Amino acid sequence: MKLSEISGERTLSVIADLMEHIGEIATDKKAMEFFAPAKEKNQSLHEVALQRIFKYLPYLIRNHEKSLYSIFAILNDEEYEAYVKSTNIKRIIQDLKDVWSDEMVKELFTSANPATGEK
Repeated sequence: MKLSEISGERTLSVIADLMEHIGEIATDKKAMEFFAPAKEKNQSLHEVALQRIFKYLPYLIRNHEKSLYSIFAILNDEEYEAYVKSTNIKRIIQDLKDVWSDEMVKELFTSANPATGEK
């Protein structure tokens, strides 16, 4: 589920729960390159996205696995242990796509580390 789809009383709780995990990733400069605004002018957004996925996603997964699982569990309204136990490659890929394409999640990451918006 995308953050932008969450509404009602759960909204503030979800944001509060996400902040610890987003903060952990946002303090890692290399991990934040994944979320930084595109600076490449001569490439399509699709090309830039693919380059970032292949360059930074393995690092992000290897160094922030617990935070990523936590973020996915929170967005899917599941307990961490239940999410990890029930997950599979298809679900992880979908959750990665949801996080990558959700502008609200990107905004939380970049607001947690304003340096990502610098030129």
